[in-house]
Amino acid sequence: MSKLISIQEFKEGQTLTRPIKNLFGQVLIAENVRLEEHHKIILMTWGINEFYINEDPEDEIIQNEDEILKIKKEFNERVKWEPRNHHEKELLRLALEELLKKTDKN
Repeated sequence: MSKLISIQEFKEGQTLTRPIKNLFGQVLIAENVRLEEHHKIILMTWGINEFYINEDPEDEIIQNEDEILKIKKEFNERVKWEPRNHHEKELLRLALEELLKKTDKN
């Protein structure tokens, strides 16, 4: 379930339920992205004061450090690739997040 919150309620780890766009309609942060501190800077830079997050904690990924490390290791064994920039790091993070979602459902 979506909930509209203000930038003052920003917390790292919240998940967007709608994309955040700038005044020109360009997507700044995509839907389903788990927010990190650098996203807050983007929002503040563009003057975005409200956005929609997932308020249902059951839909959030349970972050178990051992499980995350295990999945990262398995992923790195299958995909011989080191991200070189922010965009590639974001792709890697999204891939790992999808693997975690699948693991949590099993």
